Amino acid sequence: MKTVYKLGTHLGLVLGLLLLGAPRDSFAQQSSSQNLPPSTLPSASATTTAPPPAPTGKMPLTKLPVIEQLQRNIFPGTAPKTAEAEVAAPEKLARAFIEATAALHFTLTDYQVREAFKTKWNARAAKVTTLDQADDLNLEIIESLGQRFDYYRKPVAVKSSNTRKDPKVVGIGVAVDLIGADAVVDGLSEDAKPEDVEKLMTITAERQFVLKPFKNGPGARAGLLKGDVLLQVDGKDILGKTRMEVISSIKGKEGTKVELTVRRKMWIVMGFVELPVKVTVERAVYIAPVVHVQNLADGVTHIKLDHFMAENAWVEFAEALTEAAKVKDGKIIVDLRDNGGGRLDHAINIVAGMLSEGTIVTLRQRSVDTLVKVHYTATLDAVFTTQPAGWNASQIHYSAMGRQLLVPRTMPIVVLINENSASASELTAGCLQFHKRAIVVGQNSHGKGVGQRVVELPEGRECSITTFYFDPADRPIDFEGIAPDKEVSLEPTYTSIKELRGELRAVLAKIAETTKKLADAKDADLQKVKDELTALEASEKGVRAKLLVLHTELREDDAQLHEARLQAVKEFEHISKEEAAKKVQREGQMKKKLEQWEKEKKEREDLKKKGAGASATSAA
Repeated sequence: MKTVYKLGTHLGLVLGLLLLGAPRDSFAQQSSSQNLPPSTLPSASATTTAPPPAPTGKMPLTKLPVIEQLQRNIFPGTAPKTAEAEVAAPEKLARAFIEATAALHFTLTDYQVREAFKTKWNARAAKVTTLDQADDLNLEIIESLGQRFDYYRKPVAVKSSNTRKDPKVVGIGVAVDLIGADAVVDGLSEDAKPEDVEKLMTITAERQFVLKPFKNGPGARAGLLKGDVLLQVDGKDILGKTRMEVISSIKGKEGTKVELTVRRKMWIVMGFVELPVKVTVERAVYIAPVVHVQNLADGVTHIKLDHFMAENAWVEFAEALTEAAKVKDGKIIVDLRDNGGGRLDHAINIVAGMLSEGTIVTLRQRSVDTLVKVHYTATLDAVFTTQPAGWNASQIHYSAMGRQLLVPRTMPIVVLINENSASASELTAGCLQFHKRAIVVGQNSHGKGVGQRVVELPEGRECSITTFYFDPADRPIDFEGIAPDKEVSLEPTYTSIKELRGELRAVLAKIAETTKKLADAKDADLQKVKDELTALEASEKGVRAKLLVLHTELREDDAQLHEARLQAVKEFEHISKEEAAKKVQREGQMKKKLEQWEKEKKEREDLKKKGAGASATSAA
């Protein structure tokens, strides 16, 4: 069974289940997946020897392992079986899950409890005859352990999870934005279904299909620009088509081409004009980004991380930090809102890129029959891992991995979190907050202080088994979460949108009623009904205008992001004053030292002159 560590939370179907990605056997042996630069320090390592070759019928007896020689010659009746009895697939699946759970789950450290667990469930496994029965049994086992983040996934869910882990996609590499889509949703009933909403997401002259090509993607390489408005796909107009119909027409096999006609703002002579431009894009494999960067006012770089799960998450984040560090008088906002977590190694790397020194995370993980503490600590040029070595808890095993601080120590950092920030997000925010390296803004986080190991099972199944607690720095957060330094809620904005949508639905209902009344109105009442309809239409426009302001705020500069920017500027001013005071102090100390050196120099010269005068008198 293949296993990897994971750290994440189930926040609906969108977030799914999150991978943590540590090695199979021990956190202390992480190296290749961490993408850290090589250390200049020696790293501890264990010496291993290759296992003896497997015996075959043609091998001479002397080449067989000693135990097998004894079995074949002295105790022939105890020789190992050459083939196991065939086990049906359903039972094999159930037994594999039981074995993995017993070996890894952090609630099964007690030997007797573990053996009782295996006996009980293996007896039930022997009775399953279909894969559905095996799935039901495995789900029952998970429920019996009472851990809220243990998961069992069937093939469809496994495929979805793997898609989030692997960021490679075939296409043209663009994100799309349907301008005015919010207005479609605003007037719908609260119980409207997603498929009903999608049918209304049609492209019109006002509701435009805007492209945002990914950096280095096929579309960007072909010449598509951010803000291009799509007009045609392979010469066919997209007006009247739904959003998904247009997306489907753009998709295709790797190596095939699609011609897009876009409307683009271009500078011609003395002003901007909008002109149609044709761009041919070859569909290819590209990496969908999980890090999104925008430069805000006051030298603030806003870095949004979708999740810690993708293979490229740390590399993209490191690039964003490196660019942010180049901004004069720069500040950073790390946006982890709605980030359900992901790989532990990515979280450690991200923290190590910003934290100069200190404990990054403390794990309490299963080690056979006990829970042991494992510490990850940042030093000046490395991340050290320490944990008890073997059976002797008094001995400590350590390893070191090189790292590089990617931003200046005095660069202000603000971290944004909300109630959906979980796991690796909480590790990052909590550690930076604990060491006073960052100010945390937003709402109390989810409170997931445990991590899982993902195990591949037979028949395309997969499970996540809780194997450890994790504490940012050395502070428990399970069930508690991270409390922000500055609490800011978006609930007032959401409440206002909900109230305005209710008001809009009422106005639209009256408009429909009045329109019907207008058709049946008599001449005497006609003008009165028309005036009533005009007033209702004006009211609709007013409500929609208010909704547009709120939608724009949420999309571009919501209350939490606004507060984060203010905090970043305040922190910059605070740090600048501190640094200025330190500079004055250093200059004062240096001045005193120089004065002291000059005084001592003068005293030495005076003594030298007196010595020379005394020598001249003696000679006379």
